[in-house]
Amino acid sequence: MMRCFIAIKIPYDVAGRISDFSDRFLSESNLKLRAVPPQNYHVTIKFLGDTKEDLILPIKSELRCAAKSLDASVQLFLNDLLFFPSASGRGSVVIRVDGSLKPIANLIDKRMEKFGYRKSGKFAPHITIFRLKEKAFPLLTGYNMNGLSFKTDSFSLFESILTHSGSIYRELETFKWRKDER
Repeated sequence: MMRCFIAIKIPYDVAGRISDFSDRFLSESNLKLRAVPPQNYHVTIKFLGDTKEDLILPIKSELRCAAKSLDASVQLFLNDLLFFPSASGRGSVVIRVDGSLKPIANLIDKRMEKFGYRKSGKFAPHITIFRLKEKAFPLLTGYNMNGLSFKTDSFSLFESILTHSGSIYRELETFKWRKDER
């Protein structure tokens, strides 16, 4: 079994700006936080979870077909910080992402149903930048990434390998869609 997800990669320059922001936030916060490494920043489109290895090739094929049906890049806008609580009571600090990702998420959701994956619940695009090490409800007002944006014209299938020091993400394939030719 492989733990997999489908996500949009964050461009290197944007990841650097997020990392700088994250460092400043960490130095100003009195929370016990574990920073997500910049190479792990992404916007999840669909979390697949445990996936049988013999499904990887058919999933890749289905994602290639989905990508071919998309024909324009999407502008994504980074905004305010949010707290996503978890069942353990800890949770994550994330950057809210706005843009036209809902149709893409719906398309991928539909394509993954044939492999037994359920439709996702409410789609809330974000970039996780911290995981809380303690039970807390952080006050995040006044912190935002407004003004930072990037275009994307692809999504990727990743494997998430859990280790004691955090997750390692291995990109299995990137699926580039056609750019708007107008």
